Amino acid sequence: MFAVAIVSALLASGPARADLIYDNGPIVGTGNWNISGFTVTNSFTVSADATLTSATIGAWVSIGATPLTTTWAIGTSAFGSEISSGVSSLTNTYWGSYANALDIYSSSFSIGGVVTAGTYWLTLTGTTTSDGFGAYWDQNSGPSTAFQTLTGSIPSESFQIYGTTAVPEPATWALMGLGLAAAPMLRRGRRAA
Repeated sequence: MFAVAIVSALLASGPARADLIYDNGPIVGTGNWNISGFTVTNSFTVSADATLTSATIGAWVSIGATPLTTTWAIGTSAFGSEISSGVSSLTNTYWGSYANALDIYSSSFSIGGVVTAGTYWLTLTGTTTSDGFGAYWDQNSGPSTAFQTLTGSIPSESFQIYGTTAVPEPATWALMGLGLAAAPMLRRGRRAA
């Protein structure tokens, strides 16, 4: 009977998963900034300690092309990389087109880094495409501060940061509760033996 209760609790609790850590707003499809030949950086704020796992951006490319890879960095200042950096492949979902001249994708990629509550910067550059032409980051004028290496201050871009927070997920709480509830039962079973 006790084993059935344990299995039921484990199945009902579900796995812990990545959470939305920061949302700078959706793709809007009306403007963009080059992230192939230039570098663009956007601020983001986290409210609790977190391990960053992935990001999603709006990426514009030539009609028929797809975004392939991007060079990314997470830093404590604009264009910084002191938290983490790397090159990641993009997983793309078609969003729409702009004036029948550019395709727009919601593009996700792996990132890393452990951050405490505070403000950080996501920087992108060197983004490659299937046709070898440029890629552009969708501008949505969200709440973050943004800069481009050539222009300086610019309106911010569409992006989301995902990760796991230091606050336990409901599944973690369920497992902990199950363990605490089981401890007295195990003790009773040992005394009876």
